[in-house]
Amino acid sequence: MAEPPRRPNKIEPKLLLGGDILEAGTGASASSRRWSSEGPEREHEYAITTGIVHTIRQRCSSIGGAFKTSWIDVSGDRGNYDRPALIGPSFHWRPVPQWSINLETLVGFGGDSPDGPLTFQTGWEF
Repeated sequence: MAEPPRRPNKIEPKLLLGGDILEAGTGASASSRRWSSEGPEREHEYAITTGIVHTIRQRCSSIGGAFKTSWIDVSGDRGNYDRPALIGPSFHWRPVPQWSINLETLVGFGGDSPDGPLTFQTGWEF
């Protein structure tokens, strides 16, 4: 039987803030600090994620925007940060009150940024 690939252990504490900013709008922000405790690079990452959404239909759907940026450095090159930045729209839909479906399409800008990920999340509240 093949052994799964070994990945370095990581720790990632987060601070999440959010709330209503207008009658039909909500804003949120998260900051995190992630570091690898082993492996050759021992990557350190400081990240900020923000988002604003506008409710289209009460408790059913919303549309908004998201922005993500981070500062990443590695062992042997501390203080020389890669700074990827992503921005794009987000969509949120609740077909039933307990079920949420989220789609986020981000585009990278700047030299250190990836082309941009497409993120799909679904969740069920118990």
